[in-house]
Amino acid sequence: MKSILYLPTLMLLAGLSSCQEAEYMLFNEAARVQMDESEEIKADFYYMDESIQRDTVYLSIHTIGDPENRPRRVMLQQITEYDIEYQYDNKGNLVDSVVTEKPNKAVPGVHYVPMDDPEMENLLYVQPDSVTLEVPVILLRDASLQEEEYRLCLELVATEDFLLGEHEHLSGTITMADKLSKPSFWTSSVERYYFGAYSERKHEFMYEVAGEPINDEWYDRLSQDYAEQTYFTNKFKNALDEYNNDPDNIAQGLAPMREDPNDPNSALIVFP
Repeated sequence: MKSILYLPTLMLLAGLSSCQEAEYMLFNEAARVQMDESEEIKADFYYMDESIQRDTVYLSIHTIGDPENRPRRVMLQQITEYDIEYQYDNKGNLVDSVVTEKPNKAVPGVHYVPMDDPEMENLLYVQPDSVTLEVPVILLRDASLQEEEYRLCLELVATEDFLLGEHEHLSGTITMADKLSKPSFWTSSVERYYFGAYSERKHEFMYEVAGEPINDEWYDRLSQDYAEQTYFTNKFKNALDEYNNDPDNIAQGLAPMREDPNDPNSALIVFP
């Protein structure tokens, strides 16, 4: 447990430090580098053929300052992520906090190719006269991804060519799995108005019915076309109704469909 004590003097010093850092960042001419990622990137081997043992996702890097007519090296390192739970008294004053390490930290060489691996050496350079770089992160299809979703958080570090940019833009997180996991698009509003509560069995059923991956890219497409969104919403409802009324499914104890097929007491799968 880590206690946080807020004192006016400390807050003033922190404010002055932030102002000084902001001023330094604005007027210093040293080349800097930072990351564009604002949301977690999800990678899933589930939809891929079993023969595919690697996947590559990209982190978008951009530089601060003028381009140069030479290759410039960037570097990233894996960092540990933490959850912080704040505790308040009955007057709403912050009195304590609990810091917990996020579980399932990706293992280098098992879940991804490390940034210092020789394979990555030539992939970490901003090219001459360029101010951007798409850093390839090579993910590995380890068997453990069939059981759990793992997290890889990569943070920029200073090199001989670049200092660091703004603190809040120095890292990006990739989640990886070889199983169905809740997509980022499945927010409370999507749950309420379109697809209902998330479960792995419902996700699997939607994949079977749609015949295509049910992921963020799929929903991004739907969100641009109300007619297609309505089509799939109705398609899932009708397919579930047919499944639950199929005599064979009823005879085998598969219908009505439940979130946990092995638990007759688990919640029924429904679409709003």
